[in-house]
Amino acid sequence: MNDQVNVIIQTLDTHSAESVTEGLKAVKAIRTLSFEEKIALSKAFSDVFFHVHDASTTQLPKQAVRIERLIAQCGPEMFPFLLEEILHADTESSVFFGRSLARSGVPALEYLLSKLDEHRNHDHDLINLLQTLALFAIPEVVETLPNILTIAQHHNHQVTAMGLYAAGRIVQKHKVNAFPEELRSHFFDAVFRFLSNPQVLVRKNAARTLGKMLRKGLLTRDNENKLYKTFLAIAGRDEHN
Repeated sequence: MNDQVNVIIQTLDTHSAESVTEGLKAVKAIRTLSFEEKIALSKAFSDVFFHVHDASTTQLPKQAVRIERLIAQCGPEMFPFLLEEILHADTESSVFFGRSLARSGVPALEYLLSKLDEHRNHDHDLINLLQTLALFAIPEVVETLPNILTIAQHHNHQVTAMGLYAAGRIVQKHKVNAFPEELRSHFFDAVFRFLSNPQVLVRKNAARTLGKMLRKGLLTRDNENKLYKTFLAIAGRDEHN
């Protein structure tokens, strides 16, 4: 690594918004970075993610977003680094790393999907990967819904709940025309089944996702009526009482 990069890393105080600001300015002034330097700088600056929720200043959260962008701008060669951090960082930091990956759009989505099978037997990994899928803002992520709902049929209710949460977030972020007609009915049926799950968190996330689908206008009239009657029954206000 060159001396300039070493100085940035050694003088960086990730508890200080001012220090982070100066460090980011110094990085921006460097024209080219080697892969080794990109990794070293990403590791150093991403320590901010761990502190951001305890920050007494509003500046550090803003700097965390700048760091997300900085890492994303380093290109696809950073995808493996980001994946490792998504899987092994603390919960809050994992979200920031996930957002950084999601900023790279379709190539990052394809990379993430290519890694899903490797982690199907690791519940914690699946939870973090599903959470990351929910962070993508590109319409192509809608195509991952069948895969997400398949993973949601998991023996671990935490994985199931995160799958339903991710599906709901995807619904929330995208326009109606991003959802093909043939997907909508299958999507509704798959989520609706989880309303009878014995786990409260699963039922709650299923209900929320169905509500988002309803508000988005993704349901047929028959499915709207079915959902309405079900929610009335859950609330004890159905026509039989």
